[in-house]
Amino acid sequence: MTSETARTAAPDPGSPLHRRYPGINQPDQVPVDEAVWSRVRNGQHVVSSGGEALGTVRDLSSHTFVVDTRQDALTTRELYVPHVAVSGAHDDTVHLGWSKEELIDTYEHCRRYHFGRAAGA
Repeated sequence: MTSETARTAAPDPGSPLHRRYPGINQPDQVPVDEAVWSRVRNGQHVVSSGGEALGTVRDLSSHTFVVDTRQDALTTRELYVPHVAVSGAHDDTVHLGWSKEELIDTYEHCRRYHFGRAAGA
């Protein structure tokens, strides 16, 4: 499958996150909660739904941001965080309504179906 084909491919209907958030393939098509999203800033700490500290916000855009989180003692993993995952932002912390595992699944899902890249590419 070429990158162009993957980019225009139908969403993966088997994805648990696709069922939970039907617009996950097109985060710019899901309405943003401006009251929450307007409080998200680069450099804020990010905490998962389970209370795990994930890292800090970077590359904030109108619908997403990236967080680098520890994968193990020596490496980090870049996670894609869509606006629909944010449940609140207060002071220097962004609270998510999703677990780290859901973010990993979402990131890989979006790489495959929205960005047109295979996992690990």
